[in-house]
Amino acid sequence: MRCDPERSNLKGMLAALTLTLMFLSVLMFFAFAGERPYGDGLTVYMLGQSEEVDTFLRNVSYEAGIDIDVTHGYQGEELTDADARKKLNMELVGGSGPDILIMDDVDITPYIHSGELLDVSDISDSMDLSDAMSDAMRASSGGGKSYCVPIAQTIFTFSWKRRDTPPVDGLGRVLTAAERKKMGFGRTFDNAASIAYRLYLEPSLSGKRTEDERLCKAFFRELKELYRMSETPAGFASLYQGNLEITGMESFTNVASGTSEAAFDYITGIDSLQTLFFFAGEGKLRYEVISGRGGKTAPRCIMAVNRHSAEKEKALKFLRYASSERGQRLAADSLLLPSDLGILQKVIADEDEQIVMTPEYTLRIPRVKDQDAQKFINVLRDSGQVRVCNGALMQGIMREAEAYLNGTKTLEEASRQASEKVWLRMNE
Repeated sequence: MRCDPERSNLKGMLAALTLTLMFLSVLMFFAFAGERPYGDGLTVYMLGQSEEVDTFLRNVSYEAGIDIDVTHGYQGEELTDADARKKLNMELVGGSGPDILIMDDVDITPYIHSGELLDVSDISDSMDLSDAMSDAMRASSGGGKSYCVPIAQTIFTFSWKRRDTPPVDGLGRVLTAAERKKMGFGRTFDNAASIAYRLYLEPSLSGKRTEDERLCKAFFRELKELYRMSETPAGFASLYQGNLEITGMESFTNVASGTSEAAFDYITGIDSLQTLFFFAGEGKLRYEVISGRGGKTAPRCIMAVNRHSAEKEKALKFLRYASSERGQRLAADSLLLPSDLGILQKVIADEDEQIVMTPEYTLRIPRVKDQDAQKFINVLRDSGQVRVCNGALMQGIMREAEAYLNGTKTLEEASRQASEKVWLRMNE
């Protein structure tokens, strides 16, 4: 029998079309049946990337026996910060999204008020958090419940070389002390700018344009003075990216070695904290925990559970393990600072640590005396307010600061546009 080529081609096309429709039908079935778009494991979502947090999540996953798929909202130039936030919001509002959310640099209040997160008060109550940290986690809900658990924390410090340098409290006093002592801030300008924003500007933002413009203008003036005193102005390029990933080790070392007179910095890891204690014990520097308007600590690796998750029990099990003593020790092993103060004290006073300062130099940290660790923990326990920072707000204001310091905008233009960004962000 002779084959008709046109008929044969038509049959092939129909077969291909049928297969395509079947494939699409299967995809739509899974989509509407709640098929998970992130992967087969428990899905964990965070906006940015952090090597320490990623390591911690992997370690908890391995020890708890719970497979996870970690997704980052934006990577490189693929997706902007704003686009990543919109995408996440649409998923949650649509009743889908990841199982666990890492709420660092995310304003958690809207998610709580819209009922997107599970109440995890029992987990947070089982931890030895400072009163300020507990209050901060509950304050956003307005109902006294906690919808997220801070696994780690960031501590803000000011360290200095000379014993007659007074402790400082606030960006203005830092600048005054630095100018009087003719201090150079070395490579810590980015850190100082970011910390100053989190501690002294963001807590004051009101959402009223005229007041915000005045605050931004004063803040930008102080940044310019700090920029002028910086020994490495080129470092300003990464100003608004100086978020929670910067450790204090290098700037502490510079102060201890005499390279810099002062350091205004984050402590985000146990290694940096032990290094600071070591240099202070050797009499090479002094330090104070900064107690500015925004408090002395900020939560980090803030974990919440999506109310729409099909794996709620597994997500809660993961969260309980992460907040347990073993989980908190895994946080320390991942170079995070545990938020549980009792466990943090034990970790500080544990066996000796080897800290690799450079490829050529390894520093051995002697064991910290338990009473010294207790004194430090007492400072954190009585720390007052704690900041839960809004990374998008910070980014917008710091971009305007960059434009002003680079000379592409006047002080008035930059402060006005920054205040408008604040108003829009706080009224979304």
